[in-house]
Amino acid sequence: MSTDAPPRRLIPEWAPQAAILLAWPHDRSDWAATLPAIEALYRDLAWEIARRQGLVVICRDPAHRLHVERSLRERGVDPGRVVLALAETQDSWVRDYGPLGVWEAGRAILVDCIFNGWGARYPAARDDAVNRVLQRQGVFGDTPLVHYPRVLEGGALDTDGAGTALATRRSVLAANRNPGIGRRALEWELSRVLGISRLLWLDHGALEGDDTDGHVDNLARFCDPQTIVYCACDDPRDPHFGPLRALARELRTLRDSLRVRSS
Repeated sequence: MSTDAPPRRLIPEWAPQAAILLAWPHDRSDWAATLPAIEALYRDLAWEIARRQGLVVICRDPAHRLHVERSLRERGVDPGRVVLALAETQDSWVRDYGPLGVWEAGRAILVDCIFNGWGARYPAARDDAVNRVLQRQGVFGDTPLVHYPRVLEGGALDTDGAGTALATRRSVLAANRNPGIGRRALEWELSRVLGISRLLWLDHGALEGDDTDGHVDNLARFCDPQTIVYCACDDPRDPHFGPLRALARELRTLRDSLRVRSS
């Protein structure tokens, strides 16, 4: 990988935040059949977030925004901690189509990647447009939003905040995401766009029912620059036992300075 990457760094999960971004579920999404129960969970989630920091909620349309506003008020969420934005969404999992944050020269930059519904499994044109819609509304303030013309979901990468990232080959390099680009070329691009100077590729740990083709946020995460926690299975009868044991062995070979713990 290039050694002269610009001084960008992908921001880790534990960095200070101004706000959390949520896409509120609605009756034109997969949650339609269980919407009352799911909205109850989202109300509780919004209350917990707003107690601690700001919250940006994406609402489908003006009528939906009124509904969300009323729901949050009834739950006792402080309206001064919440911004209600408007953008049509097809899925509520905004972690994967929301912007990626990087630091560069002491300021934050938001990176808008292509979202294609986890390898064209689901319709995604509206979700793919969300970041630009929010930018036009001023939701991101003066934080720049730059476009990266590759398919890359937020859950497909996990970083230590110091230039190292984890990813699985079968999601980031999948033919249903980024056909025609090899590993080295993509690594070079990610070093330039996200400041990833070392990308650690994983090949094991497939989970049943996973529509993401192996997003690393389901498997292994940095909890500080020296420690990785990972998904494990101790039941030999479980179909995940072999793949997750192979994942653990793979993680332990990455670098001696990393302390790897199971969860």
